[in-house]
Amino acid sequence: MNLRDTYFNFKGRIGRRTFWLYYVLPVFALSALLQTSAEYYENQMVDLALFVINIVLMVAMLAGFVKRLHDRDKSAWWLILVFVPVIGTIYWIVDLGLFKGVDKSNEYGSPAVLEDKSVIDA
Repeated sequence: MNLRDTYFNFKGRIGRRTFWLYYVLPVFALSALLQTSAEYYENQMVDLALFVINIVLMVAMLAGFVKRLHDRDKSAWWLILVFVPVIGTIYWIVDLGLFKGVDKSNEYGSPAVLEDKSVIDA
């Protein structure tokens, strides 16, 4: 799996470890770094660049949510719940972040077996 398929492909399944290590933690770390950069530079061009980068990060995070939902044998329509204040955050932390995916193949693919391997092959 290459970098583009990892972050911008909405098909397939990922496990909990991949979800946390390759989607949640990097996106939140980059977002925090970008926010501090925006406050430091206070320039319209920097703000525009950071806006575009944040859109890219949001698409990558949505792809991670969708793949994780697929691993839990749920359709991407469950993603709507993520946008509900408080309930959505609790939902994605508990259901997507803590519960194991289904062990058998489903309509979204085979079980996420890359838990102990790197997802990105360069």
